Amino acid sequence: MSLNKHFVESKVKKYNQKSQVISFDDILDLLDSDMSFVFNTSMIRFENSFSPGKLVQFKQLLSRLTSGKTATEDEYESLLQMRRHAQRLRAFYFMFDINHTIPPDLHKLVVKLGKLKDAIKAEEGVLDQAKKTNKFIDKLLDSDLEQIRNIKKNFISISQIEFHTFLKSHLKEAKDFIEKDGNEHIQLTYKNYHSLRKTIRNFYWLIQFVRKEFNLKGLSELKNFLKETNKNMGAICDQIEQDRFKTGEKYQGTIEVSVAVLNTLEILEKLLSGVNIKSLKI
Repeated sequence: MSLNKHFVESKVKKYNQKSQVISFDDILDLLDSDMSFVFNTSMIRFENSFSPGKLVQFKQLLSRLTSGKTATEDEYESLLQMRRHAQRLRAFYFMFDINHTIPPDLHKLVVKLGKLKDAIKAEEGVLDQAKKTNKFIDKLLDSDLEQIRNIKKNFISISQIEFHTFLKSHLKEAKDFIEKDGNEHIQLTYKNYHSLRKTIRNFYWLIQFVRKEFNLKGLSELKNFLKETNKNMGAICDQIEQDRFKTGEKYQGTIEVSVAVLNTLEILEKLLSGVNIKSLKI
């Protein structure tokens, strides 16, 4: 069942009125007419990003990289866009499928593209990563890409109540990393910090999607706040990955969790509890 356009537009108009404030319950109310809408829209964008024509262009880039040439700025941006669409599909599959299980090859695709991106940025190990990515893409072109595109045939949408419960659990798992530390200046291993960042990014992508698709003006400030937190955490993770390509060693240290990240977790917790977004004091 697709979203009833008039039903959604009437709600969006109500939520955008100056006298109205939006809560997470309002977001759930919008999505409830078809909880698979977010996933299906993300799938369409993934399919467009990995169309036969764009895959041919990407294969040409990989061929150039394996011959020792460098990626142009446009080619690098195209790689980032492909990876973002694959990442979002992975995130929305995780959030909106009733089993929360990510198809292995979709996850591998994100990882391969990420390592290639980091190698290009670090200007180290590019040839090796390009060869590995090329081999994996060939595998996808043979059969698995169609399996990824056919994910929606096996997709079972989560219900509104289950989705709300899942998000609370998802956020609690992230907060557990911090509570287990117990120190005044919270330090996390890179693995746990990266997991924390992915959780915040999932919420950012959800809010970003709803803000854009439903034109909910009341979500702009929250979206921008989550975007900034995600960007800053991502910069730290990216630098660690790029350094790994340069040194050949995994990061063994810890990362301090900033006040901004702690505030973000607190705001998300309040959001899920039903607090009006304009009362979040972002």
